[in-house]
This record gives sequence, C-alpha cells and structure tokens, in this order.
Amino acid sequence: MNYTRISSVHLLDGAGDLENDSWGLALQAGVDFRIDEHWSINADIKKVNIRSDVFVGGANASHLKVDPLLFGLGVGYRF
Repeated sequence: MNYTRISSVHLLDGAGDLENDSWGLALQAGVDFRIDEHWSINADIKKVNIRSDVFVGGANASHLKVDPLLFGLGVGYRF
C-alpha cells in the first residue's frame, strides 16, 4: 500500500490545484547483499500508483494518473 502527500502544486498559473492525498497500490522487489560481518548493500525496484483530482476554480476538472517506476540502491551497516 502506498500513501503519497502532494504539496505546493499549482497549475495554470495558480488557477488550478491538485488534491493533497493519494492512496494506491505499490509493488516492490529487492535484494540484499552481505559484503562482510557489518556492511551490506541493497537494491530494489518499486512500481507505485498515484492518483489525484485536478481542481480548476474549486471545481473538479480532471483526474491525474502518475505511475512512477522507482529504482533504489542502499548501503547498510550493522553494529
């Protein structure tokens, strides 16, 4: 499950706005590689569904669909 908070987005020179919250599905897969006793690296890929209503003049004018594909790399240290 994914929650996205949308902030400070103004469309059409301030005449339009986006809904502030989006709930959607998220799919993630990743792997961790242990380098030694303390260090590790990880990689993952995520597909996220983000939806928002577009308001112009306070009225619901359209629906926006954004579905990014995200890649991540990380380094971990275990004490």
